Amino acid sequence: MRGILAAAFFGGEAFIPLSLVDQRGLTVMTAGLVLSVSAIGWWIGSYTQSRIPESADRSRVVRIGALVVCVSLATLPLCLVPTLPPMICTASYFVGSIGMGLSFPSIAVQTLRLSPEDEQGKNSAALQIGDAILSSLALGFMGAIHSSAIAAGGATPRTYDTIWWLAACIALVAAVVAARMRPIQARGRIGALTTS
Repeated sequence: MRGILAAAFFGGEAFIPLSLVDQRGLTVMTAGLVLSVSAIGWWIGSYTQSRIPESADRSRVVRIGALVVCVSLATLPLCLVPTLPPMICTASYFVGSIGMGLSFPSIAVQTLRLSPEDEQGKNSAALQIGDAILSSLALGFMGAIHSSAIAAGGATPRTYDTIWWLAACIALVAAVVAARMRPIQARGRIGALTTS
């Protein structure tokens, strides 16, 4: 879960300043300010999820957060529409960072809650490794899309749209997979209810 969400969010994030400078003519500093806003959104999401009891099942919170991230990434192409202000992506990215703030800590809490004590360290490390590897793979793949466009004559709004929609699809996968974060007994009961 952490890896899939990291791949979506950080893969999309990497191309926000570049697209604003390349396509809308913003300065590097102005384009970079968009990313600064995400810290506040992430804090809001983190604070919100911290009010949930530790013993509560977090799969629903992660699903909601992943859907918020998906919508955020899917709306990023609006910042490249010439008739709209380029900084419209600030709102999109702010909302997406709230989704990440909801999801990331909830994944850690759920992992530790479902892990035997002697496996908590190993599983915590697996979270870190998973998000590092999958976000690197996503960045590499999205970077290849961008490089191909440059080699073919230059990146266009469609290049960035493709990257962000791909990232949104990855976040949608995270929202679907989030249901598997429930304890096995809970999944079994739901399966039994639906089959009877």
